[in-house]
Amino acid sequence: MIIRCIPAEKIQDGAIYKRIGDIALCVYIVLNDDGKEFVSAAAKSGMLRLWNKSFEDVYRMAMDNTGDPVIIKMDLVEVANGFFRKIDIDTDVSDQQFVSVTTDTMTNGAAAIFKPGTAEKLLKGFQTDKIYLSFTSVHEVMVHPARDIEPDELKDVLIDTSQSCHTGSDFLTTHIYEYTKEYGFQIAA
Repeated sequence: MIIRCIPAEKIQDGAIYKRIGDIALCVYIVLNDDGKEFVSAAAKSGMLRLWNKSFEDVYRMAMDNTGDPVIIKMDLVEVANGFFRKIDIDTDVSDQQFVSVTTDTMTNGAAAIFKPGTAEKLLKGFQTDKIYLSFTSVHEVMVHPARDIEPDELKDVLIDTSQSCHTGSDFLTTHIYEYTKEYGFQIAA
């Protein structure tokens, strides 16, 4: 089991999920992950009785099984050559305007930001008390320190990007989220 982020409007009846704004963090069962193909299916609430597990137990197991969060570090030379580096989520990124966060498998990476402790580590890494989250697809989230940009600016860029780059299955949201220790995740724009 893993967590996949999907638009809340696409939730199927009986799905096992938590909702944050217009994003649903859904429990999925992995059917195939052989390195060439990844196939999963939404878990249904009836499975809780079959497994004799509570919602919280299943959700926690799925979150634990979701790939570890990593920062994707790129510079212009690396991007031009098609390279990037995965760096630890605990890295000091205070000199960056933004970072891309995904899972170590680079699949369903938007869920990485919701893993317990991840957003707090990014606050520390950016040396700030607020970050903005721009979900560019279900596979990654761009994280910006709030001191460098306004959420409405990010929303304009996100809308342009989502209209030109994404197929329907990769699209997650046009909202910009913010995260603070005090209030957690909420829609900023």
